Amino acid sequence: MTRANGGHAAARRETPPSAAHGLRCVIVGGSLVGLSAAIALSRLGFTVTVAERSPARAADGGGGLGVDVALLKRATGLRQQPPVLHGADRDGTAWRLLQAWLEDHANAIAEVTLLRDTHVVAVRTEDQDGNVAVVTAAGTTFPADLVIGADGARSTVRAAVDPERPDGRYAGVLLWRAMVDEQAMPGGVRLPPAREPAREVYAGPCRLVTYPVPGPGGRDRGRPPPAEPGLVRPAAKRATAGCGPARRRDYPRQPGTGDTARRCPAAAG
Repeated sequence: MTRANGGHAAARRETPPSAAHGLRCVIVGGSLVGLSAAIALSRLGFTVTVAERSPARAADGGGGLGVDVALLKRATGLRQQPPVLHGADRDGTAWRLLQAWLEDHANAIAEVTLLRDTHVVAVRTEDQDGNVAVVTAAGTTFPADLVIGADGARSTVRAAVDPERPDGRYAGVLLWRAMVDEQAMPGGVRLPPAREPAREVYAGPCRLVTYPVPGPGGRDRGRPPPAEPGLVRPAAKRATAGCGPARRRDYPRQPGTGDTARRCPAAAG
């Protein structure tokens, strides 16, 4: 048996012991939440199809984020160490690194099928018994016992559940985010030491946060990440920063209205 994965077929290699349950789940969205849910549900016996709109993995981009490694392992049942840097106060990674790590593990599970370049356009009720189906732009229909929407702010699944409020509600939050490769820093700049903690700077209504994340490929100065926490020397990684007003009134009321939030003084240069 094979699965479609970015236009390539990959052999299924792992069969969970509870796969005989036979319940079908379709997850719309193959990012962090969608893939984590797929892995977790497959271990409960579901046959899972993940429909992801993007045709391929992101080669770059995506911000940094903190990771609760123990919770991630407990939720997914995975034992391997995710690609993180262990700081003094948090474990950090880049979105695309964690997404790729989860996708690799999902592709290794027999009961999970990841379909890229698959645009879901509708979720509809099939009969009076409440059976549902997920419909793609190509006209493919996936019957399901369970549908999970992990497809972002303009969720197709949310529109099916609550047609009167199909979009995510704007919460008044605006951030500027950036990632800087340490290898691109000018000579003489002091690099963060081992187990660098997150740093926060408050400047008027704004808040600047910086923290280290792994570099390309999840590596640290050309070396693969260690298997155990506490052994990382976070050099030649990437630093990420987020900046935005600390008070709600300093945010624009609605996106696209022309209102702008104040520029963060800490980020001004």
